[in-house]
Amino acid sequence: MDQLNFEGETVSAVPCIRNLGVQMDCNLTLDNHITNIQRVCYFYLSWIKKIRHYLTADTAKVHALVISRIDYCNGLYFNLPKTQTERLQRIMRAS
Repeated sequence: MDQLNFEGETVSAVPCIRNLGVQMDCNLTLDNHITNIQRVCYFYLSWIKKIRHYLTADTAKVHALVISRIDYCNGLYFNLPKTQTERLQRIMRAS
């Protein structure tokens, strides 16, 4: 079903939606969400690596940038396939 008629309005199906910052597809795999987390976290990590020599040890802590992204809505990660949770683990190890 590509379209749904709701009170006279036509609603089209989309491959992925964002609700409260979490990206979900029709199968609730969270693949798009985890891909986005990876993209953003690796961007922050590469940015910090480039300017690391200008930062003090306290300033260079990446906990707030990386862990907060992974931890947001972490209840949704329950019973995810191991391949998905390993992707999140790689980000944590990289930080």
